[in-house]
Amino acid sequence: MVTKYRDEDTKSERPSNQNFVESIARIRQAAIESFWTDDPGLFPDAERPTWWEVWLRVGQDRDEITATFEAHAESVGIRVRRRRIKFSDRTVLLALATREQMSQSVELLDCIAELRLAKDHPEFFMEQHPSEQAKWINDLLGRVKGLQGRTSAVCLLDTGVNNGHPLLRDALSTSNLLACDPEWGGNDNGSHGTGMAGLSLWGDLTAQFAASSPVTVEHCLESVKILPPPGLDPNDPELYGNLTQEAMARMEVQEPQRRRVYCMAVSTPDQRDRGSPSSWSSAVDDAACGASDERPRLIVLAAGNVRPENRRLYPEMNDVDQIHDPGQAWNALTVGATTEKVQFDTEGFRGWTPLARPGGLSPSSTTSVSWKKDWPNKPDLVLEGGNGIRERDGAEVDTPDSLLLLTTHSRPTERPLTTMGETSAAAALAARMAATLMARYPDFWPETVRGLLVHSAEWTREMKTATAGGSSGNRNRLRLRRYGYGVPDLERASWSASNLLTLVA
Repeated sequence: MVTKYRDEDTKSERPSNQNFVESIARIRQAAIESFWTDDPGLFPDAERPTWWEVWLRVGQDRDEITATFEAHAESVGIRVRRRRIKFSDRTVLLALATREQMSQSVELLDCIAELRLAKDHPEFFMEQHPSEQAKWINDLLGRVKGLQGRTSAVCLLDTGVNNGHPLLRDALSTSNLLACDPEWGGNDNGSHGTGMAGLSLWGDLTAQFAASSPVTVEHCLESVKILPPPGLDPNDPELYGNLTQEAMARMEVQEPQRRRVYCMAVSTPDQRDRGSPSSWSSAVDDAACGASDERPRLIVLAAGNVRPENRRLYPEMNDVDQIHDPGQAWNALTVGATTEKVQFDTEGFRGWTPLARPGGLSPSSTTSVSWKKDWPNKPDLVLEGGNGIRERDGAEVDTPDSLLLLTTHSRPTERPLTTMGETSAAAALAARMAATLMARYPDFWPETVRGLLVHSAEWTREMKTATAGGSSGNRNRLRLRRYGYGVPDLERASWSASNLLTLVA
């Protein structure tokens, strides 16, 4: 039948067996779409060759299925990279193909379990010379619009920021580099604050560099240093609540008319509070609801991180390691970490596998699973915080650059770019979303912006799969205390604000 379709026409000059053969093509096309588990908006164009992230079934013989896929891929002109990542039930590889090529062979389709868009990763940019990194930065700056008239900001309460970086210079004025103690100076003596600044302004720079379309920046940055420079006496832990409120007050005096979201990734992991209020979390709660000054604020906190040496015990350790103080604050938006990153250099780490599956909990993220039910469900949201890899025997873990987020380096004259991850990175991404919503809806209360972000969040398929057992009540409680309400979506939050009712009670 297929041969006649190719070689013969009917009396009406249509190909023989056209309805039958073309219905098969439509079925194959539908199969490709059914395998797609990434953002629907990223589904490749029909005729443009695209790098696909192909998740193969394992079945009874992993190697046989992989070999079958490679053989049929070669027969239809698909280019397959040699790199392989192996999960217990999936083999992941990259393939360059059009949609038509991917759907040409029934045998090839039979090997596939999932399809995603292959993503660039930070390792590509980190391996480049600083002069090459500068070219990517200049290309991004050349595509930016919307630098003027920004009325909302992310205010970082961190180690300070070095605003001489070309990606930060126009967004963070020197007058808005403050410190709780003026003698500290507003510059970044470490690297954390500048990395947070890059993520809270641009998001993951990997995606920005890989794009070619214009970029709109809808907010600016502010910074108040709350940690002293190296060599000076550390802050008294009992005074962090007062220090946090003082930092906010300093910026509000400096820029009284600007709308802002505060972002703080500083926390303490002493574990003694177990979800109950502390002096620090109470001060954050007071500032967030405006109890003392009738001025509500949106405050984004990082949930805190599992110690690197304990991540080999993922995921069990994450349910034991608790949200760090002041992340238990009821009125703040506490952000944990998820990950979609699984591609890494398997030649350099032969036999290693990713700790987390795409859409799962990041290995760094703490939770409130072990808290009593009287205390809040934390985190509230989860965003990208990177992944890790585990050696075959599980004794060692590592975090290659390819599984982190790309951001701004604190010493740009030496090296403009660096990588960052964990719940700090996730909190910066959440603050960026909140500031963007504030810019789009300048009349909304801070509480409304927080409600829109939570309202837009959804649990991923992996989050649902990982918590599939037990009653529905127990499943939902576990999901809330591990992932919060899920992963927020900026466009969904924006669309909800203009087209759907969102009730904030």
